[in-house]
Amino acid sequence: MSEDTQLKQATPARRGKGASSTADAVVSLFDAKALKEIQRALMGQKAELQDQLNTEAQAFSSSESEIASEIRSDENPAEAGSATFEREKHLSIANNVQDLLDKNAKALNKIARGSYGICEVCGKPISAERLMALPHALMCIECKKAEERR
Repeated sequence: MSEDTQLKQATPARRGKGASSTADAVVSLFDAKALKEIQRALMGQKAELQDQLNTEAQAFSSSESEIASEIRSDENPAEAGSATFEREKHLSIANNVQDLLDKNAKALNKIARGSYGICEVCGKPISAERLMALPHALMCIECKKAEERR
């Protein structure tokens, strides 16, 4: 983000009908220019994550065919174990990338709804510093720490 990006003065976040009075008290931390920058960053991250997910899916498919061919030809079990490890690694990376893509999509949706920067757990504003470091953050630092302790 640029150095001239400024936090705007606290104003009520736009919320749909039926929002509670405490939810109405939540504030938006960023001005329109800053939100556009965050949105651009999230869109860039989304494209990179999508590419990474495609790469992992291809690697997973090729490792799966390797396993199938090794099992059929009754080759060295250690090689089959190695291929299984590679397959599991690609699957784990793909799951992590998909999780980041989901958080990214939620953050973009929140920007569109006018509720970006609001913790999904406690409803309080997420610090601007946290959002600048992790634009896809969905929880304030306190709630995230509590979740990690569980």
